[in-house]
Amino acid sequence: MKLSQSIVGTVALVSVAFAGNAFGAFSTLIPFTDFNNYTTGSLYGQGGWALYGGTTANYTIQTAITANPTGNALAINQTAGTTAAAYSRDAVQAFAASSWANRTTGQNTCVFKWDMYVPAGGTSTNTMGAEIEDANYYSLGGIYIRPSNGQVYIRGKVLSTGSASNYSITGSFVTLGAWNSYSVAYDSVSKVSRMSWTDKTAGNVYTDLTLYSAYTPIEIDLNAVTYSATTVANTVYYDNVAAYATVPSPGAVALIGLAGLVARRRR
Repeated sequence: MKLSQSIVGTVALVSVAFAGNAFGAFSTLIPFTDFNNYTTGSLYGQGGWALYGGTTANYTIQTAITANPTGNALAINQTAGTTAAAYSRDAVQAFAASSWANRTTGQNTCVFKWDMYVPAGGTSTNTMGAEIEDANYYSLGGIYIRPSNGQVYIRGKVLSTGSASNYSITGSFVTLGAWNSYSVAYDSVSKVSRMSWTDKTAGNVYTDLTLYSAYTPIEIDLNAVTYSATTVANTVYYDNVAAYATVPSPGAVALIGLAGLVARRRR
């Protein structure tokens, strides 16, 4: 898996002004879910999700929580782990059989969108987030948050090193104790990933990663990631998850759009 790489660099933050819809038609890769039709309790065996990795990060469907009083959400609860491997875990949702291969011609951008709630007041210095992956578990783009301070990290397999790494985004923090929206778009032609999130200091922001080679996206992952053993418990919530194959509009920033394609419950 990809849960043991260390943080190796810093990438500058780039602010952008978003306008209009950056996408045309789209093909569904992972159908939108707000988890409301899931049964409370373990995520395992529901909705096509599989769990991999350590056992001290538990994935459960919860309802009527303070952060999300109107419906279900997916909770990742990290308990104390004696090793990094035990603490780290993935929830994986693979695309439907041949859905990427059979997408409409020209829809070469894979977009993954989700909402995440990171409670305020946590002390864990590990990271929680999500990403797009290929069959070899290479990250084709992801966003992670540090619960102790809301620091944003992005992830991808970069040209300069050929390895998947996390990069802290200088000066970028999300609002803890609130639902924030995240997007990752991987362009399979240009081999570029673009990230978007709600930043409490700069609004919507994005940065590019030039990837090492041509990869085929096959799944999305919701991850609990650690770089060392910890005794700090931590819970993060996910909701409003979906993935699409799309055609970016010429010259548009390939991370906004799809607004109106997915109904949001929290506005």
